[in-house]
Amino acid sequence: MQAHLMVLGQHSLQSVFQLHPQLPSVVEALHMHQHILLSGLAGSSKALAVAALSEKTGGQHLVVCTDKEAAAYFYNDLENLYAERDLDFNKKQVLFYPTSYRKPYEPEKLDNTFILSRAEVLGRWSVSERKTLVVTYPEALCEKVVSRNYLSKNTLKLKTGEKVSLDFVSDVLAEYNFERVDFVVEPGQFS
Repeated sequence: MQAHLMVLGQHSLQSVFQLHPQLPSVVEALHMHQHILLSGLAGSSKALAVAALSEKTGGQHLVVCTDKEAAAYFYNDLENLYAERDLDFNKKQVLFYPTSYRKPYEPEKLDNTFILSRAEVLGRWSVSERKTLVVTYPEALCEKVVSRNYLSKNTLKLKTGEKVSLDFVSDVLAEYNFERVDFVVEPGQFS
């Protein structure tokens, strides 16, 4: 027991997972584009295993948990693992992909924060070459998203120093269903 504790004292938990004898065969399967189902892991060991795999393979990984609560816990575990390594959170490696709704399948109760999170994940996923872990759950994956072409056609791009009429910008934002308010406090509003 004492020798085991000494080993853990010399290495981080994540590096211990990277030394696991089955890790090379799992990495090989991922490189061959096979889907992986990890079983027999409990608690935060799942996040440690996924983080170790991500370090070994690089690229983008999608982790689908059974439900929103499980995904939130898993995301939190991964976020804490990467925060311990003092990573720059402007280059955040772990993202959460939620549904757009406060309650499942109730379109009248959209949550603008969730919509913003989804947009960030989709944007990063489409252009990112670096290591990115996206944690989600089935309901979020089943929700439709706009195509890249539609998004490109309906994006207003402004450049620094460009002169644009405020009425034009206001009309475009109103057309895109932004809400005009006195003070902006959440995504989907403008002032």
